[in-house]
Amino acid sequence: MEEKKYEEFYSDGTLKESCPLNKWGELDGWCIKFNPDGTEAEKVFYDNGILMGNPFTGKSPEEIVDMLGGTIEEDFINEEGEEEYIVTPKFASTLLNGDEFYGRKK
Repeated sequence: MEEKKYEEFYSDGTLKESCPLNKWGELDGWCIKFNPDGTEAEKVFYDNGILMGNPFTGKSPEEIVDMLGGTIEEDFINEEGEEEYIVTPKFASTLLNGDEFYGRKK
């Protein structure tokens, strides 16, 4: 039986992403993303449609903030004088996984 795959391509036809699919059409296995020059950019693992691991592992604070759609400021006190959140990999992961993941109940 032929393995089903999800594939995405750059406008020039170069492979951008390749991911195996399970029988339900969910991402399942190692998903590989490629740079436009064909070199491997990122490799992540899916288990029945669920991304396994922390997507922020190995990312710089700038990359994490960019992924979350925020900004980086030198002054972490906002205009109202209240402390703003400082995004660390653990804080970013807490935003995605919830406080319960780290043993803190709301």
